[in-house]
Amino acid sequence: MAGATQTDRDCYCRIFREHRGCTQTGAPNATTSGSYQGPISTEMLILSCSSKLQLLEATLQRLLPETLQVLSVVMNINRGNPAGHEVLVDTWPEFKAILTRPHREQVASDDADFYTNTYAAFYRDLGANRALLGSAVNWGQAFCILGLQNGVYEASRDIAKAKAVQLEASRYFTYLHPDPSTMPEIRVCLLDAAGCPVSWIITDPFGIMTHGYTLPQHRGRGYIQVLLNVMAKQMHAWGYPSYGHVAVDNYPMQRLQERQGFQCQLNWCHFILHNTALHRTPTLTPSPAAGIAPA
Repeated sequence: MAGATQTDRDCYCRIFREHRGCTQTGAPNATTSGSYQGPISTEMLILSCSSKLQLLEATLQRLLPETLQVLSVVMNINRGNPAGHEVLVDTWPEFKAILTRPHREQVASDDADFYTNTYAAFYRDLGANRALLGSAVNWGQAFCILGLQNGVYEASRDIAKAKAVQLEASRYFTYLHPDPSTMPEIRVCLLDAAGCPVSWIITDPFGIMTHGYTLPQHRGRGYIQVLLNVMAKQMHAWGYPSYGHVAVDNYPMQRLQERQGFQCQLNWCHFILHNTALHRTPTLTPSPAAGIAPA
């Protein structure tokens, strides 16, 4: 694994060598929250021991940025929000792949809702990730898979072809701020005189700053820049990475991210969508032209 130290490797081995006394393995419908309904492989481990999850978090922190989405789910569990989060790993002698799924128990399960059925993957070995995706993901549901590593689209595409399901895939730039504490201090609430929202940004269950929006009549005033600043500083204060994804053709947002000190990561982030209503073959958005954000 790129960037992994001997301490990291020892940590991995210790986590999975000791799992028998602290986790569940190969038990159908068993998770940290007791709600998992997908297929379970005998080679997959459902990681629920707090001490092992804390070790896993420390190691994933050292392997940023590729671990961003998986790390956020592990951090949520370790900070007292275990319900509705799943950490699924392979049980090979060394750690090779991990899959997470955040969801909320109070939301009724819906096989057609890919927002509820969203996964994030991180792996050292693409083959291990391919096996985990094939056994841990419920391919009978609508779902979304997030991945910040090369090969995640191809692996998902091949599994989809074998299972005769359709996929759509999009690629995004990922912008990570190295130290939001250095950003200017801004405190503002963007409501109009009647107390109605004017502009907002929310995070998704993976801690990604996403879905920014300003009402049309209030655009062009820099509101998203202000909110991005506030959100990044708040995520940093809570101990979470401050990052977001930007569409490859959204040049204004790319320039805004760069002005705020966010750094564009080398790897694409893939959003791989399986919607039961789709009737198209797997596709992938084309690569953008050279240069990220033309002036």
